Amino acid sequence: MSPPSERDVERTDWLDFDTEAVRDLIDGSTPSGDNVERMQALQDLVNGHISKKSLNIGYASAGDAARLREGDCTEHALLLAALGRAIGIPTRVVNGLAYTGDFEGNKAVFVPHAWVAAWTGERWQAFDAALPGRQLRIALYAENGDPWRFYKGIDAFGKLRITAITPREE
Repeated sequence: MSPPSERDVERTDWLDFDTEAVRDLIDGSTPSGDNVERMQALQDLVNGHISKKSLNIGYASAGDAARLREGDCTEHALLLAALGRAIGIPTRVVNGLAYTGDFEGNKAVFVPHAWVAAWTGERWQAFDAALPGRQLRIALYAENGDPWRFYKGIDAFGKLRITAITPREE
């Protein structure tokens, strides 16, 4: 991915970090440390804040996700990206696939997923408030969370064929 630009820190309709619900989450408790530590703290905040993990929300903005406290991976990603931007960290919402050992009775599968790429100061790093921890993810598209652009990567799902996976060394 290319280095951050102004687009990676701006407010959008979906990354509405200036709404009261989003501001209330970080008021008085802006995480300290480097960008990695700050994003990890925000990741934990979002994971705990969205208390009802569900597919009942169609596609909510960060402000709505903060207010409703409900959603799936997209709401987690939009809220995390907005919080990062609110404290000056460039972020992008990523969509792609995540590996899971079990999903709705299916074993060892890749499922559609959304997470955040944040600029550490040297490179983009994945942060995932819906599935925290080290996960195997395949990024297909990264943008500002606008649903019209967000679903652009989904076009690749039907064309994607995975023949081998080699872990990247950090």
